[in-house]
Amino acid sequence: MDKNKLKQKKVINQYLERRTYFDSPQIFDSPDSDLAMIIVIPAFNETLESVQEVLFSLVDQSANYIFEVIIVINHGINDDEKIKFQNQKLFDCLEQLKSALDFPLLLLRAFDLPRKKAGVGLARKIGMDEALRRWHSMDKNGLIICLDADSPVKHNYIEKIIDWFEKYQKLDAVSIGFEHKHPSDQNQKLAIIKYELHLRYFIQIQAFVGLPFAIQTVGSAMGVRAYAYAQEGGMPVSKAGEDFYFLHKFIAKNKCGSIEEPLVFPSSRESDRVPFGTGRAIGTMLSSNQIFSSYDPKSFIPLLNLSDLLDKYYHQNVNLFPNLLDSYNWNNHAINYFINEFMIQEKLNECRENASSFELFKKRFYQKFDAFILMKYVHYMRDNIYFDKPIITVVNEFELLRESGLTFKNEASALEHYRMLDAQIQ
Repeated sequence: MDKNKLKQKKVINQYLERRTYFDSPQIFDSPDSDLAMIIVIPAFNETLESVQEVLFSLVDQSANYIFEVIIVINHGINDDEKIKFQNQKLFDCLEQLKSALDFPLLLLRAFDLPRKKAGVGLARKIGMDEALRRWHSMDKNGLIICLDADSPVKHNYIEKIIDWFEKYQKLDAVSIGFEHKHPSDQNQKLAIIKYELHLRYFIQIQAFVGLPFAIQTVGSAMGVRAYAYAQEGGMPVSKAGEDFYFLHKFIAKNKCGSIEEPLVFPSSRESDRVPFGTGRAIGTMLSSNQIFSSYDPKSFIPLLNLSDLLDKYYHQNVNLFPNLLDSYNWNNHAINYFINEFMIQEKLNECRENASSFELFKKRFYQKFDAFILMKYVHYMRDNIYFDKPIITVVNEFELLRESGLTFKNEASALEHYRMLDAQIQ
């Protein structure tokens, strides 16, 4: 066995010994020797109809790859008895449904999880850990794909994902193209249009200013190789935002890419299951008269010349960063916050001292000024300098900033355009 294989086995063994929620395997069916993919779906208080739609969309796949699906039916110890009853009912119904499917459906009960940990992050982790065990038992670095119980997929979903991982052998994780389903209810439809437009605008403006982490992070539309999953410590246990934290482990190391084609169609239903995210945003819009707003493009203008500033800083022997900032007439509050709160000067010095080339220096810097720092930065700007504006206003101001010549009359037309743009980022 070569050194790389030995290293992979060691890393996975250590992960399985120390970092799983369950100490031992929860699924005992042997995987097919030709298995190409394991899909993990968390299910909390789901209806059979919703889960069936997802499963039958997998039945309708155009390619003949062998895959299996792990559904983690989960609830917390303090959850309502009605939810626990619904989960048990779903488990029983899915047991009966297995015979109607042409792929292995593996059910995992994760009931009465600890109150502080119970949530979608832990549910995904439990399922992905089990998938890792299965790949490890076969001595394969296979694919672990995340999906949701309300997110049917396109007919070429399996084929496109496998093709992508085969094409990009040096990448370990993928963000999969998605489009939210539009419901018949007009208020709900407008709500999901606004929310998805916000998601796409946020990625587009990051790409526009040249940030290297402009990649969508949607829990129902992402995947990873088994070894990389273990190497990066698995799925974060959080009640929301687990997808963001997980994928950015790989994005920060330039190990994540995107499938541009929309292959996943998440639900647009409102939900109070998580403290933030799609379901919560939809619920808030439907239950209040508040206008849905997003980040002012002015917040990103200071970042527009960041790459040039880094180049000038690296290739000069004097500390010019604050002066260079002043030369671009940045807002003084933004300058002070950007430099002092995030210790930009210290990070610059450290990166320069440990880089033998400009490209390596820039790579190191963006590993420090990463997507997490960006979120803190734009939230500071939102709360103190450039307040949020209605999403259609924000998008049109962004188009003016990048001189596209476009003006959108409504959110629907803007979303249609931004869906097209997202396919062109990579």
